[in-house]
Amino acid sequence: MSKISSAYRSCSEPKKLAFANTVYYSMSADPMFVAYKPEIDELKRFIDAYTVASAEATNGGKDRTREKNLRLDAVVMELNVLANYVTILSRGAELIIWASGFQTVSTVRVSHIVTSLAAPVGLKVVNMEASGVIKMSWTDDKDAAIYGIRRSVGDENVWKNGDYSSTPGETILSGFTPGAKMKFAVQGISENGVTSDFSSTVELWIS
Repeated sequence: MSKISSAYRSCSEPKKLAFANTVYYSMSADPMFVAYKPEIDELKRFIDAYTVASAEATNGGKDRTREKNLRLDAVVMELNVLANYVTILSRGAELIIWASGFQTVSTVRVSHIVTSLAAPVGLKVVNMEASGVIKMSWTDDKDAAIYGIRRSVGDENVWKNGDYSSTPGETILSGFTPGAKMKFAVQGISENGVTSDFSSTVELWIS
């Protein structure tokens, strides 16, 4: 199991700015973090405000320097907010933490390092009452920490990845087009990044 490193809080100003930009671009580009879009956009606003204040501070003056420092503090505070969200979402899974742009402090004990995972079995996919919403359920390997889901539309076998679930054995997904024929499969991912094979494929007409 891993946790997010807080080293960004004590690094130099240029490194703080570079790190904040890395987190912004990583999280804004990954659909896994779409639920946190308002906070991600807020980070970008703080970054831009700091950049302006930093340029103005080069002309000297205590007030401008103080303003620059306040703007940098706001960037760090928003990074703290996003770090908390990623901690909750990842449940210690390094792949999710790395995908967010944050860095990790490993807390994996050698005796608990996973070297292989069995593929999930018994996958079921059913329509929920709400239009375009489905529920997936499966039996998983006990060492899986999160689950990666792939989907394909129609019979083209063009798979799209990017959906994740941290709930053991089930998840609910939404936003599908009613009447579409979809195929789904799921894989397990351990806390130290080992992935299983994908489960067998299940087809469903979205209602």
